[in-house]
Amino acid sequence: MTKYAPWHREPMVWMVIAIPSTAVLVGMIMLTLSLKFYDGLVADDYYKRGLAINQTLERQRQAESLGLNAVIDLLLEQNKIEVMLRGNQQFLYPPTLSFSLRHSTRADHDQIAILTHTGNGAYVGEIRTIVPGRWYLQLNTANWRLFDVIHWPTNGGEIKLGQ
Repeated sequence: MTKYAPWHREPMVWMVIAIPSTAVLVGMIMLTLSLKFYDGLVADDYYKRGLAINQTLERQRQAESLGLNAVIDLLLEQNKIEVMLRGNQQFLYPPTLSFSLRHSTRADHDQIAILTHTGNGAYVGEIRTIVPGRWYLQLNTANWRLFDVIHWPTNGGEIKLGQ
């Protein structure tokens, strides 16, 4: 009679041990990944952000009443952004604008640029490289804001905001 090792006689025992062991191993891997790659999707101040939505809507209405529109050119090779802003006769060009790029899921890619007026509705500022994905763009001052969502890279070189 040939002697077999114990694992040859009882394969069912090893399967009963392997299934829970695999579940524990996969659980530890998932826990490690979730702690290492925090995505930060939930804001800490979600309640305050909810209350501020009326102010945001008022700023958008103000941009519409001023007839604002902007053409944005992202010159990433030069780390530069150029904006051509236009409005109706009531609109006065501010000396600076705030331009924000917010990634839809990765807050570590978000960036804000202060754009300086160079004359005749043209604004210039600095910007870093943009990773592919969905982006929320906002061009604003304290009184108005233009907002849009784009998928980068875009088909054309220009991005248009407003009317």
